Amino acid sequence: MSKYIDLDLKFLPHPNTMRVNHVVGKAAIFRSINHILFTRPGERVYNPDFGIGIQNRLFEPNDFIGLDSLKTDIKDQIKNYEERITVKNIELQNDLYNLEIKLTFYLNTEPSNEITFERTVKQIR
Repeated sequence: MSKYIDLDLKFLPHPNTMRVNHVVGKAAIFRSINHILFTRPGERVYNPDFGIGIQNRLFEPNDFIGLDSLKTDIKDQIKNYEERITVKNIELQNDLYNLEIKLTFYLNTEPSNEITFERTVKQIR
């Protein structure tokens, strides 16, 4: 896997170098996907189109049209804001209280290596 580096947003210093730690590799990609999924549109300054706001979509009607719209939004957002990967497949499972996301993708530098990102978002209200 190529070395992808992002800043650790906890901003904890490394004990020896006292520099901010880095998140590398697959963890950096997963963190980026989480940011895309959970940032609400308009929440990021100077970039109002960034994000899906998936937590707001939990309360939408549980039908094919809503899930297809969400699938399209996920694919478009990742294509626009995460250039290191290419999405191969998106699976969404929705019941009354949970939305399960399974995203299969590959790194553009390693097209033969498929990676799966899975996340469950739960309603708590």
